Amino acid sequence: MRKQVKSFAEEDGFTLLETLITVAIVSLLSMVIVGALGQVRTMSAVSNRTDQEVRYGAILNYLDATLANARPLRLLGRQEADPVVMDGDVDRLNFVAIVKTGTSIQSLREVIWTSSSDGKQRQFAQLSKPRRLQPELQLGEQNVLANGNLSVTFRYLNDDRRQADDQLWLRKWKSDRLPAAVEIKIQADDGSRLITMTRIVPLDSGSVPSR
Repeated sequence: MRKQVKSFAEEDGFTLLETLITVAIVSLLSMVIVGALGQVRTMSAVSNRTDQEVRYGAILNYLDATLANARPLRLLGRQEADPVVMDGDVDRLNFVAIVKTGTSIQSLREVIWTSSSDGKQRQFAQLSKPRRLQPELQLGEQNVLANGNLSVTFRYLNDDRRQADDQLWLRKWKSDRLPAAVEIKIQADDGSRLITMTRIVPLDSGSVPSR
């Protein structure tokens, strides 16, 4: 009986060279796809950070504009013997300012900024009270300006030149005059880095601010 022998060339399938070429092409495509995905993730992270910075910048601009309109007027509920015009510490600030209450309406309000935490996230809120003499009408309007992993802190510039240099910036202010300036600092943790924004708002401690 004669045996029939088939050569390798006559068998179905890929040759070693074809297999190597296929593996090389798949590897190149994988590298291109992985690189593209990495760029998409990077662009998404940058876009997210940019959106957060724009949001925090808008909050800082609002605080700056409101505080720049501070007026050296006695706070509500204070006696004549206690003519405090600004009362603040690191996490809280109370002052009188001309505040925009409508599209083209401005009114004299007492403003209270507070930064608090419930253990999980922080909240920064504003309470705005109309300047009325009747205590029962001093309910005011409260708005949450920011929440999340964000903190807003204050420092106060004392223009008393008799103080030492390291005592010019104070962590508390309670006086019958405005400080020379207030430093507002916003810090937020977006999960990958700490975002810090600082603004120094100059005030006229002796008279009504010009802006």
